[in-house]
Amino acid sequence: MYVCVCMAVTDRQIREAAQGGARTLKDLRRLLGVTSECGHCATYAQQCLKEANASLRELQGESQRDSQHMIRRQSS
Repeated sequence: MYVCVCMAVTDRQIREAAQGGARTLKDLRRLLGVTSECGHCATYAQQCLKEANASLRELQGESQRDSQHMIRRQSS
């Protein structure tokens, strides 16, 4: 879905930017041009980025728990 019509930026591109390290709206503006024209997309772009970063943190937490579980099993 398009988040920024002016720059033709989609929610998928925002998720990919988050995976690449984008953490702020300023990062998205620099990487994708979001909010650089009319600015109407700022709220939704921020929400998409927040959700993407939350998902990444959740996945990282699961990955760490899985790794710790494997280490414990190997040392038993």
